[in-house]
Amino acid sequence: MDKVNDLKKSVRGFSSLTLLVVLSIGASMMIYIHKQYLAHQNTYMNNAVVKYVDSLMLVLANYYKTECYTNNGVVADSVTLTDLKSAGYINSNYPLPKKGTITFIIDDSSTYAKLLIQITFDSAKDARDIFNVGSSYSPILLGEQVTWKTTASSINRVNSDVDMQLYASGNCN
Repeated sequence: MDKVNDLKKSVRGFSSLTLLVVLSIGASMMIYIHKQYLAHQNTYMNNAVVKYVDSLMLVLANYYKTECYTNNGVVADSVTLTDLKSAGYINSNYPLPKKGTITFIIDDSSTYAKLLIQITFDSAKDARDIFNVGSSYSPILLGEQVTWKTTASSINRVNSDVDMQLYASGNCN
């Protein structure tokens, strides 16, 4: 009988140890899976922000071209997402960026107008992560801000006689 009790005690101890090992492995796997999920989510969000900027750069170029041609070369220095929505350049339910605060800047002080989209993030780490994703528009990292820049002439195409006259005048490059 003592041997049976000893065997039961050792089996109980072994079961407790096994349970502890299984729980430890399970907890470690859950932590690993959670970290992988967060990394994947972060990568997805960063790529979404860059795609967002890429699509808005085309909208900004279209805005610049239209406003410049309509107003004989005079365009406001900045525009907001609300302005673009109300003027019909983008859909009224177009979303805000997934991260950060967005600013549009138009610099037409030189021969070719520069179109800039600037996003200020909550942290320098977020800005650095976005900057590292890359874009078809050369990003510039400065602290918590990432700025994408291009020229209006590199995006726009001359597609009518009126466009050709205004483009040739040098007012809307």
